[in-house]
Amino acid sequence: MDSNEIEDFKNREKREVERFHGSIVEYSFDKDNLVKKTAFIKDISIKGVCIIVNKQIELATTLYLSICLPGINPPIDVVGQVIWQNTSTEFADDPSNYFDIGVAFIELNDYNLGRLMRILHITKPYKS
Repeated sequence: MDSNEIEDFKNREKREVERFHGSIVEYSFDKDNLVKKTAFIKDISIKGVCIIVNKQIELATTLYLSICLPGINPPIDVVGQVIWQNTSTEFADDPSNYFDIGVAFIELNDYNLGRLMRILHITKPYKS
């Protein structure tokens, strides 16, 4: 797949794309990753990830993520931006302490995009 096909696919991805549920992501608020936090991945696509955290994160916050998925080593590093958040329903014990955070990828190089596409079993762009 050449870079034009990859760019076209990123622009046309739909919710029907297979998603990966589970695993973890390490994230930090600074480029140097001095203080890393861990979150669960609820949902992931090539455009972004939904993570479950135990503290709210302000909208438009930039996050530096290392996505850990089975069979992928090293983790996929990406820069994202928080675009939404809701109280999570994933934990029945006390849902008010957990939040689903939607993070849109804003920096994902072609190498890591290709790795993510392989794990999500995406082989070609959608046709309109």
